[in-house]
Amino acid sequence: MGPLRPLSGNDSPELKRDLETSEAEARAFHGRYLGTLAALSGAELGAAIARYERLQETLGRVMSYASLVHATDMSDPEIGPLLPDDARAGERHRDAAFVLRARS
Repeated sequence: MGPLRPLSGNDSPELKRDLETSEAEARAFHGRYLGTLAALSGAELGAAIARYERLQETLGRVMSYASLVHATDMSDPEIGPLLPDDARAGERHRDAAFVLRARS
């Protein structure tokens, strides 16, 4: 993951891409690792953790952005819808996190 990049707004292509990519990656991570962690080699587990960390970093940036934008004007109807979308992305992130905490 590179340096933070500015977003051009709530409807920016970068934000949309980050949300879509993160949701797809969280689903793929969940599907790949659920129930298999105990069988992974050390290298494979390390790769799974690195993959999870990349996902967490992206979603952390998205959620921070959404929270900060929302905090600037909670009554703006253009800002409010951003948080529910990000909350759904956060749910996917929690699905991926569950895999790492679950006993395989």
